[in-house]
Amino acid sequence: PSTNKKPKVDKFQREREREARAVEKAAEKHAKVLEKQRAAEEKAQAKEAKKREREMVLEEKKREREAALEEKKRQKELVREEKRLAEQAKKAADRVRQARQREMEKVVRAAKRDLLAANKKRRLRAFDRILQHYNEE
Repeated sequence: PSTNKKPKVDKFQREREREARAVEKAAEKHAKVLEKQRAAEEKAQAKEAKKREREMVLEEKKREREAALEEKKRQKELVREEKRLAEQAKKAADRVRQARQREMEKVVRAAKRDLLAANKKRRLRAFDRILQHYNEE
């Protein structure tokens, strides 16, 4: 007898081996299906996370834009307020200057009046002296 012959196996043994292989194959196939499902779920979760991240970034940009717009409005309002205050200060300075000008004009008029009166008195005195001198002669 040659040694490379397969040992005899009863047909029940072969049947059991075939069933075992079929069960093993089915288990491997089921494992592959489960792995594919898990990979698909992970991919979907990653996609969803990326989408949420993108939405958060867009929301943050929107908030920053709105904040910048608010800041711009506030700066405009400040500039407007500064202009208004500067205009008020200018008007007040103009009023003070005009009041000083009127005061100076009053002083000048009074000085002119005094000077004219003094000139008039001096002329009268000089005239009196001339008259007196004339009367003495």
